[in-house]
Amino acid sequence: MGAGTAALLTTMMRESLPGCAEARCYALACPACMTLELSESCKEYVTSIINGTDIVPTFSGGMDIDSTRIAFVMRTNTRCPDPHH
Repeated sequence: MGAGTAALLTTMMRESLPGCAEARCYALACPACMTLELSESCKEYVTSIINGTDIVPTFSGGMDIDSTRIAFVMRTNTRCPDPHH
């Protein structure tokens, strides 16, 4: 969560501290911690660096729901539907 905190803090600093108006952030494996609107507004000064297929920066709310459903199916021994139908 350090990279997410740094990205959010950079945004806050640029908006509220005159001496930080040109601050930039380089975030390594930044998790999804902003709304789409906020992430679009800070794309000029926040650079997120992702290493290959790292799960942290690619994890989202939708993946959380899918993971919960998969865990339920595994726990209840319910057969998964055929993905081809």
